[in-house]
Amino acid sequence: MGLKCLFGHKWNGCKCLKCDTTRNEGHKFAYNSNCFEKCEICGKLTGKMQHKWNGCKCKRCGLELHKWHDYKCRICSALAFGDYLRSIKQEEVESITDQSMLEEIAKNGYEKFAQMEAIKNITNQSLLEEIAMNDKNEMVRCAAVEKLYDQILVSKIARNDKSVFVRYAAVRNLYDEAFIAEIAKNNSSSEVREYTVKEKLTDQTLLAYFAKNEKNDNIRAAAIIKLNDLSFFIDFSKFENCKKKGHKWKLELRTSESTEYGYGTYRTIDIIQCVNCGKIEVKRYDGVQYSAGFDDP
Repeated sequence: MGLKCLFGHKWNGCKCLKCDTTRNEGHKFAYNSNCFEKCEICGKLTGKMQHKWNGCKCKRCGLELHKWHDYKCRICSALAFGDYLRSIKQEEVESITDQSMLEEIAKNGYEKFAQMEAIKNITNQSLLEEIAMNDKNEMVRCAAVEKLYDQILVSKIARNDKSVFVRYAAVRNLYDEAFIAEIAKNNSSSEVREYTVKEKLTDQTLLAYFAKNEKNDNIRAAAIIKLNDLSFFIDFSKFENCKKKGHKWKLELRTSESTEYGYGTYRTIDIIQCVNCGKIEVKRYDGVQYSAGFDDP
C-alpha cells in the first residue's frame, strides 16, 4: 500500500483509483474481441471463452465452424477449400454441379486433372480467360483455351503462349478464317503453322499459295495434300508430250498422316512431280507404319 492510500483506498470496482492496487472483487467482466472473458478495469482473464455466433461465424472474433458435407457447409453453403481442396480428385469432381465450387477448383485446385475436369463444366468465360492466360500448367491452359468464345483472345494465345501444345489447342478452337490464315502465315512456330494448315485451313486459294511458295517442306506438303485441284502446277505446253511419252517422276516431298488404327500409327505419303510438265500426284502407302517407341503389333 502506498502513502497515497494510507488512510484507505478509493476503489473503482476491483482497482484503486489512487495507487492502482487491485483486489479480487468488483471485477467488470466482458468478452473481448477474441471472445475471452476479461475484466475491463484491471485486465484479469478468467480463462472462459464464449463466441457470439451468426450462423457458422462468430461476430466478435471471426472464427468459422462449418458442418461440412461433400465440401459444402450444410448451414451457410460455404465451400470448403484449403486441405479439402488439396485432397479432391478428378473422380470426385465429376459429380459436382455447383458452379462456384467448380470455378474454385478450376482456378485453385492442387491436382491438374481435377482442375481440367472442373473446367469441362464451368461456363464463366472471364474465369476461363484468366486460367487460359495465366495458369502455370500447360495441360490446364489447354483445357481452358478450348472452351473460350473470344476469337481475338484465342488467336492471341495461338500466337504467344510459350507452350506449343497450348498453341495447338488454341488453333483447334479457331473458327474465324482471317485468324486461321494469319496463324498459318505468320506464327513464330513452324510446328504451329504446319498444324494450322493440316487441321484448320480450308481456303483453297491460301492452300495453293502455300503449295507453291512455302519454303518449309512439311507445311508445303500439308497444303498440297489438302488441295482439291493440283492442275495449276502443270505446264500445259509440255503436258501433251508427257501424256504420249510418259511422265518422268521424281520424289518431291515425303510426309505422313495419322491413321484410324490408333495413337502412334501413321502411313507414309509421297508427293511426286513430273520433272518435265510439273504435274503432281499424291501417293499414299497402304501399309501402316509405326512411329519410333511403339512395338510392332
